[in-house]
Amino acid sequence: TIQTILREDGSENITLLINNMGGKDTQTQFNREATGFFRKNISLLNATCRQYFKDGLHTLITQGGDNCKILKEHAPEPMDFLNEEGRAKFKEIIEYLESFDMPYEINSSILGDPNYSTHTTFHIVDTDTRKVLAAGSRYNMLAKKLGARREISAMSANVWLQKNKTV
Repeated sequence: TIQTILREDGSENITLLINNMGGKDTQTQFNREATGFFRKNISLLNATCRQYFKDGLHTLITQGGDNCKILKEHAPEPMDFLNEEGRAKFKEIIEYLESFDMPYEINSSILGDPNYSTHTTFHIVDTDTRKVLAAGSRYNMLAKKLGARREISAMSANVWLQKNKTV
């Protein structure tokens, strides 16, 4: 749906950047391991990356960009901790993307909001400029955090459209 909306808005050359953060257990294990990794290697982080790390692991990974790239390349990734069910679901999503001829890249820096995002997170970017045109994630645990008795599967996406320049 988002691909169609973007194409109708004039964005023809797009790529989906996708990651899978897993559920609560996966995220807890990833946060523990990745935090330990960066603490152990903090002397290798420049001042900017150290500040990002002080703000939190999520900030370091999502905002660090090229400044922190060297160390991030060797850090644990959320998908390293997926269980078999999580891996199977992510494989299914990738097969679905391939059946629609949607260009995609797996990008471990796309984490979604740490307060509610789970499983699949994504950005759709202009392939040439790398400008983010759309972003979204699943948030299955949000309903339970808000008081529901169980998790409710849900997802959201934000799409940024170009302003119509013709009158």
